[in-house]
Amino acid sequence: LHLFEEVLKENRIDIAINVHSWPECHPEAVRWWIQRLGAARVPHIFVVTNELAPELSMRTNRNEDLAGIMEGSGYVLVAREPKYRDPVVQSYGISPATYFLWKLEQS
Repeated sequence: LHLFEEVLKENRIDIAINVHSWPECHPEAVRWWIQRLGAARVPHIFVVTNELAPELSMRTNRNEDLAGIMEGSGYVLVAREPKYRDPVVQSYGISPATYFLWKLEQS
């Protein structure tokens, strides 16, 4: 983590990926990551949420909004899909989740 800023400066990153950890974080921790990715002009962020949050919403396990953090940092939602297309399977299948793809707005 202490090298994170340096890695962002020295490398072109096309996509950042977060799988199941942001829903477990405090929103301020997520904001810290998103602000740094936005400042480094990382064009895409792919997020997989836990399905403890309401279906198809990007929220923490404590039901705190994360989508607003993304939007407030210049990212727009370009795709959102449940892990399982069948709503019954999405509700009761193994490890249901929702996939989000965000794109940094051009400035």
